[in-house]
Amino acid sequence: MNRRYFLLGAAIALVAAERLLRDRYDNVVDVHIDVLAAMADKASAFALIDRRPSPNDMTELMYPLGRARQFLDRYQGESDRPSYAAFADLVDAYAKLVAEIDAERGSDAAWRRFRPTLDARIAPVRDAVARVRALRNA
Repeated sequence: MNRRYFLLGAAIALVAAERLLRDRYDNVVDVHIDVLAAMADKASAFALIDRRPSPNDMTELMYPLGRARQFLDRYQGESDRPSYAAFADLVDAYAKLVAEIDAERGSDAAWRRFRPTLDARIAPVRDAVARVRALRNA
């Protein structure tokens, strides 16, 4: 009889743990989506002002990328979710954007040529944000 209660308790604990992990995934991915969207908006602001991103600016842009990649590694068990794959696409689009900004910020001339194209380069990130949010809200 005790064994049956133990197994029942263990099963209930597993279901509860799975639910907590699933809820945790949902909450954490939402935070990452919001942060990457906000940082893309910050990158867009560089097109509006006549100032190249500083090394500190690049650190601010790169940090959320590292955290988003850690999230993908940590939640690989959720990779069957459509939102996980869409979030991975968002991370790739954001990584490409940050790499392009970093490559072009080295000189005033390169930045002046690059700056007018920045909003078009941010568009894939914004599109990816919209796709992930649509999947999260479906």
